[in-house]
Amino acid sequence: MNPKLQAYLEKAKEEQRKQELEKRNAFLISLGLIDEEKSTVKWSKTFRDSEDDSQYPYYDEEKGMYYRGTQEAIEVSDEEYEELLRFVPQDTIEKQQPARSAESLLGVLNTLYLLAGLVIATILLIMGLGSGQLMTIVFGIALLVSILVIWATCRVFLNISNSLFNIENNQRKMMQQMKK
Repeated sequence: MNPKLQAYLEKAKEEQRKQELEKRNAFLISLGLIDEEKSTVKWSKTFRDSEDDSQYPYYDEEKGMYYRGTQEAIEVSDEEYEELLRFVPQDTIEKQQPARSAESLLGVLNTLYLLAGLVIATILLIMGLGSGQLMTIVFGIALLVSILVIWATCRVFLNISNSLFNIENNQRKMMQQMKK
């Protein structure tokens, strides 16, 4: 095998192992399996501690306190981890994978709503212009405007949801980098 290819494959395998270990450690931490001796965590009841004016950017819902520093998962073998996965409820494991289906469904329904509204508004406008009925034209224009406003509002909510998802992912990445 070409030495460059072999070096690349070894590097890729190492990166994959590293990512799997990070995911596994994050899962263990989410279950509360934390090695207190290896963790360097300082707790505070408020986001900003008045004593040393430092920030505590992370919040532990279980303890109801803010913290800074790192939490390290307990060390488990592959066999122990597999055993743990057998006894952890499936919904706990599924919570680790963010569900994006709601945003996808809302986006599809929003597009269908826009298309249906445009078709109906166009039909009303054509009928109103063809027959000369002013009320039909006004209804068509009003429908068109309301459809566009509702569609745009829904797009804003989708963008907010996606932005919050990205912020959460970036915070997780920063927290993992702080551990290193």
